[in-house]
Amino acid sequence: MSSFKFEVLNLGDVPLRVGGVSVFRESVSRHEIVMDMEVYYSGDCYFKVSMSKLKAGIKDIQFHAKVRVVLKPLVNVMPLVGGVQVYFLTVPDINFNLTEIANVFDFPEIGRASCRERV
Repeated sequence: MSSFKFEVLNLGDVPLRVGGVSVFRESVSRHEIVMDMEVYYSGDCYFKVSMSKLKAGIKDIQFHAKVRVVLKPLVNVMPLVGGVQVYFLTVPDINFNLTEIANVFDFPEIGRASCRERV
């Protein structure tokens, strides 16, 4: 593993989109803020790694998920929040393209099946 390194780490220019924000007012403590939101990303990021002479990469990542953000406790001094919790309410939908040697896993029988078994 000492030869493992990141060749390219480009986060791209397309930002994450947040939509469908719901803020809960009932059944929550007055010392916290609870929000549910839809998070979308369909960007132009690109990652490329190498290990010895083998190179692999990921590009064109698309991501959609519903997340919950809990801000607590609320405090009277900046930054006004003592902690932040973020977690998925549903299993995220993730799509991507593999490059270089990792293209072998683009076959539906190999790549996607093994990824879903692990999630």
